[in-house]
Amino acid sequence: MENKFRHGCFACCILTIIIVAISLFASSFAVLETNRVGLRFNDIYVTLYKDKVFREGRYFMGIGNRFIAYPTTWLPMEFCSDCVDGRPIATKTRSESGSSAVSVDVEVFIYYRLRIEQLPDLYEALKENYHSMYVDKARAALANTAERFTVDDMIKRRPLVQQAFGQEVTRQLQPFYAYVAALYLGRIILRETQEKKFLDQKVSERNAAMRKVEGLVKEIEANTTADVELERVNKRLIMDTAERDANSIIAEREAAGRQDILNAEGLGYQSFQGGLNFTQEELLNYIWYLKLKEKDTTALVTGFQDDGASPLIRVS
Repeated sequence: MENKFRHGCFACCILTIIIVAISLFASSFAVLETNRVGLRFNDIYVTLYKDKVFREGRYFMGIGNRFIAYPTTWLPMEFCSDCVDGRPIATKTRSESGSSAVSVDVEVFIYYRLRIEQLPDLYEALKENYHSMYVDKARAALANTAERFTVDDMIKRRPLVQQAFGQEVTRQLQPFYAYVAALYLGRIILRETQEKKFLDQKVSERNAAMRKVEGLVKEIEANTTADVELERVNKRLIMDTAERDANSIIAEREAAGRQDILNAEGLGYQSFQGGLNFTQEELLNYIWYLKLKEKDTTALVTGFQDDGASPLIRVS
């Protein structure tokens, strides 16, 4: 009976040793998930090993060792009404005229990354509580930078403001081993009194712009009317000149045509007189006879023999 008891205790001890050995062996492995890197930390000696930054995967670490893991992805930092990191950035921006400050709340959405190559230094400085410190640094940087811009800048020139915000936040985070990967502006919220003042100012600017446009329109209309009238006068002058020139040319051509007809008739009668051996008196009698036979004739052609004179003269 006693031997059986001894054998049972021995078996239990062996089983316990095996279980403990398996547990210790299993606990010697550690896993880094996707998009995570880590540093090896020994809980027995409370020692951080800075010689190597481990990437994602499964590793045999040994007893008492574990990973202190950090993300490699973009990490959000958001300032808005319902955001975890706090309310929008409350600041004072310059007015458009520069005479007074305007109180505004600016929604900002930041994505930052940790500098993986500096993980040992990051752990020594901030351990694993880096995010809250980054939030404080970013909020102060954003509030100070916003004072350099006007409300119009934040509404109309958002890329310029975003760039300035991102550069300043990065400058504040760099000593603590992080940098801004992306930054976006959200809503620009005016305080109630400032909103009315801003709207009144914009309405006034719009009215002034409208008056200027109306003045330009009237000036354009007046110039257009003057140009049209000048064009009409020039057109009338051109048409009158063209008509006068045309009438003059027609009159000249008609006179030249009549002269050609008279010359042709004179030459014809001279040839006729020579062919029939008519005297001047006989030719005149013949022409007189022809004219009497024609109806509605009011013209008489008379010839002269004097040198230098036209051989025929038409008398109406």
